[in-house]
Amino acid sequence: MKNRYWKRVAALALSGALVIGTLAGCGSGTTASSQEQPSQAGNKETAAQAAGTEEAAEDSGVSFDLAAFEGEHSGNPVSISLYPFNANLTSGTVSGYLGDFFKTKGLAIDVWAYSDEKTNAILASGDLPDVMHVNAENLSLMIDAGMVLKLDDYLDDLPHVQAAIEKNGLGPALEFVKNYRSNDTGSLYAMPTNVGGTDITDMGDRNVVRLNWSIYEEIGAPEINSYDELITVAKQMMEAHPTDDSGNKIYGTVLNSGSDTEYWGNIITWLRWHGYTENQLPYLLETNMIEGKYSSILEDNSVYYQGLKFYFDCMQAGILDPDSINTDRSTAGKKTRMFGGGTQPGWRNEYFEYWIPGTKYYINSETLYGDAIFGNTDEYIVVNANTKNLEACLAFIDMMADPDAQMMGNAGPEGDMYEINGNVLTLTEKAKEYNQAATGDKYFYDNGEQAYLWNTSWILAQSAVMTYKGPNGEDLISVHTGWPEEKAIANDNEAYRSWKETTGYDSWQDLVDTNNCAVYTSDLDFINSFLSTPDDSMKLTMSTINDKVVDASWKMVYAEDEETFQSIWQQMVADCKDLGAEDLIQWRLDDIEKARNERDAVLNAAE
Repeated sequence: MKNRYWKRVAALALSGALVIGTLAGCGSGTTASSQEQPSQAGNKETAAQAAGTEEAAEDSGVSFDLAAFEGEHSGNPVSISLYPFNANLTSGTVSGYLGDFFKTKGLAIDVWAYSDEKTNAILASGDLPDVMHVNAENLSLMIDAGMVLKLDDYLDDLPHVQAAIEKNGLGPALEFVKNYRSNDTGSLYAMPTNVGGTDITDMGDRNVVRLNWSIYEEIGAPEINSYDELITVAKQMMEAHPTDDSGNKIYGTVLNSGSDTEYWGNIITWLRWHGYTENQLPYLLETNMIEGKYSSILEDNSVYYQGLKFYFDCMQAGILDPDSINTDRSTAGKKTRMFGGGTQPGWRNEYFEYWIPGTKYYINSETLYGDAIFGNTDEYIVVNANTKNLEACLAFIDMMADPDAQMMGNAGPEGDMYEINGNVLTLTEKAKEYNQAATGDKYFYDNGEQAYLWNTSWILAQSAVMTYKGPNGEDLISVHTGWPEEKAIANDNEAYRSWKETTGYDSWQDLVDTNNCAVYTSDLDFINSFLSTPDDSMKLTMSTINDKVVDASWKMVYAEDEETFQSIWQQMVADCKDLGAEDLIQWRLDDIEKARNERDAVLNAAE
């Protein structure tokens, strides 16, 4: 199941033969700006002056002592401001257990509220937070403007960054940033995110329908052989179990308007169910990972069109929450539904995978949230060049490269969900009982606080290996749901035993392997890392087209009848073409071919 590309680039990294720099020197199309670059010395000088240390401004001898910082500030944390990549984080100073955990690192983190308008205001004013998540386009603009700190000279003093280079494959991602995200300076102005694969063994994630299994069992677990039958079964489930324990109505599924960014976000799960990905939707392209093809979403009977028709049918059947358009992502995630849809497939314990016969999935843990080798090549973490809290920012950067910290931040205080003896980590009896019950109820710490995911991108992905070992000496990744001890319990609870009895398979992986319904590599893997950024004129065209597509997509879902549905679709296609959609699509297809060649040059160098 391991991707051949990962093996080849890993070989490149080990041999020191990574050729990204060579390609970049030949002129890469991925750099968003080709303007003359400002002097980079000013960045370090400004930050050093803000930190009050003349030594840090020197070209050599830059030093930062993480242990000394944590020792000095663990009881008196330094407050730093953080701007997230999207609206997934709650704004304000992080409090509760997580806030206490950050204090042990000498930090108090004040999250700024996210919005597109706020992002634009930050860029226009130059009034940056201390640390900021940015996309590739904005990173380029900020480098040009001298807004972000050059990090090269600090890396040697960041112990967890160094450990991640040695043990978790961070090196190639850093080289990628230097050569493809530095405006041709070859310097490191940002840290990558989500480097490494994501553990999806025996898990369908967004790639497959996930049913509310206990309610599905209540109605006799009827076979589902098509998506039309999924709607029928969901309606039966609603009739049998109309409300949740709090008396709230349960719908078949729910969408949300909070996920609409550069495209209509609710199409994501539908695309994944069919072996497609969403990353080229801003260019009106749907990406068929199984067949290795791109096609226009504007084509008659495109998978995008079929997805809109599916949700329209859901609304007509009364199984789609009619308040979806007024629901944000967080609220949608809290609503019980009969099956996952939109952007959220249903990750809670009560949802289990259902394979609709004849369907195939693309399941690649190394490209799920970005490219495993290079990370998410459109999300980076930068430090404000003018920060007055340089040491605290460096401590934050180092923490974000620490798998142990990622685990502790999301799994709660030691002694509650897990316990550590020496370097051996095991589940507590409380955690074992919770996982065995598999009720879908939230986990609460002993202090009464509900456990939750700090839903932002770390430098390393969730598959990063921690320093702790499992009870049998096995490696452990930073997300507790991937620990063998927890997986063994999850695979032996009553709900899972019911799933196995009903489906006739020992596990989801067993089902996938038996039916040969999953594809693990694609000819399109890792192309996204080498794609270009459109110019300002094209961005304006894309934004205008996006508004048309998102607006029409919602209207089609809520259309009164099929005639209205089809009329809205035809008008949307005509509007997009009038706005230059065909030129946009062709530009991206040509760019994809260039990116494919660059990718192949890098990957083939190891052969």
